Amino acid sequence: MDQTSVFFHFFVHTDHWRNTHLPGLYRLQEGAGGKECRRDGGSTITQQLAKNQYFTQDKKIVRKIAEMFMAFKIEAVLDKDKILELYVNSIFFGNNYYCVGDASIGYFGKLPSEMNFDECTMLAGIPNAPSNYNPQASPELARQRQAQVIEKMKKAGYLESEEENQ
Repeated sequence: MDQTSVFFHFFVHTDHWRNTHLPGLYRLQEGAGGKECRRDGGSTITQQLAKNQYFTQDKKIVRKIAEMFMAFKIEAVLDKDKILELYVNSIFFGNNYYCVGDASIGYFGKLPSEMNFDECTMLAGIPNAPSNYNPQASPELARQRQAQVIEKMKKAGYLESEEENQ
């Protein structure tokens, strides 16, 4: 598996690619006594892509509903790999880097396809909280987040000890 594929595996299995069982929708969870519902986690990657590409960041129900319908349309024409590719090329990675290519060049001086294991796992953890986890601003927090990414990959069965030592 090439390093770009490794990065996408790490990215998918951290906190980013959730809610795959509900296309275009975020999860709802019953609240206390089953009387209320609340959001559990955030929007799906597809919803976030729709919001980033087509909508404002306003926290209004009308936008959320429009975002949901746009997510359905996106998922009708694009597969998950393409959606993820578009998403990682439109999100914030800290230090004014708004795509995976800019972030890999800015942080490591190389293209995403040239990143090694250490760089892939570091970069995959940044979007969760770019101001906190970018390696230039907070090297220690970035390493802690990287360790979480690696641990999640181990638990998901996507990481073998030989890959970890590359």
